[in-house]
Amino acid sequence: MQTTDTRLRELFGDPAWDWLRERIRKALELERPLPVRFVRKNPSEAELRAGHSLMGRSLQSPKSKSLSVPRDELLAILQAAGLCDDLRAIPEAVEGLIQPRAALRRERQTAWEDLRASWSHPPDEPELFWQGLRRLANQDPDSGTRLLADLDLLLREVSPGDQLPTRAAARLFGNSHALDSDRPLTRLLALHTNHPPGDTRGLWCRLGLTSDEVSSTVLTLGLPFSDRHASARAATELAEARIPHRMLLRHFREPCTPVAEAVYVCENPAVLEAAADLAFPYPVICTE
Repeated sequence: MQTTDTRLRELFGDPAWDWLRERIRKALELERPLPVRFVRKNPSEAELRAGHSLMGRSLQSPKSKSLSVPRDELLAILQAAGLCDDLRAIPEAVEGLIQPRAALRRERQTAWEDLRASWSHPPDEPELFWQGLRRLANQDPDSGTRLLADLDLLLREVSPGDQLPTRAAARLFGNSHALDSDRPLTRLLALHTNHPPGDTRGLWCRLGLTSDEVSSTVLTLGLPFSDRHASARAATELAEARIPHRMLLRHFREPCTPVAEAVYVCENPAVLEAAADLAFPYPVICTE
């Protein structure tokens, strides 16, 4: 046996009634009285048929420029069918409970204040931190709570023994990418320590971590070095042969002193490739 909510959902869950549900929900969220008449300008054929079918009217004017649904007449029809006692039930049956926006704002503000009062790690710049948290959480206290829980775990449990952010992320959150530079948690950590944006490597150093030395690379062409250790010798041989060479951050553990009066810098690897094909005589670095 179907419940009244199920019957209402089947009736008004039809896209032809989206406009009516939206009008009712918006009025109730703003704590305004429902209009005496719900008017839909330029209704679609489906909206006309749904409205006329429910209100018991014929489709004598299928191209009508508006559809008018009297509030009290609509309520009387639904009450007579045993479907609901008030029109609030229409959007709630399809989309969930309606909460007045003013009350929702007060509830969220209280939740944010409770979060702030319970936070046990004083940020360097409190106002910037809490404003930033709201942005990262899209103004949702529940999302903010989860972000703070992750930050609390990171601040309490991170260890220099993890060495790399990826290892710390995998150990603490089960995801080696949880602390990537573009993740909300990393951005929140920077806000908490008032660390300059973009300097992720420096941010990790403050926690005793170091970024891995094989992900950061630079593409070079014709750039020789005066040093004699293996990385420098290999780069010099490739430079002399005008073969593009990708150097890792790890290669610079030992000093690498370039031998060049001028170096050209480009952003697009295709430019460096063209320089190699055209025997461009000067060293080139591609930042990508």
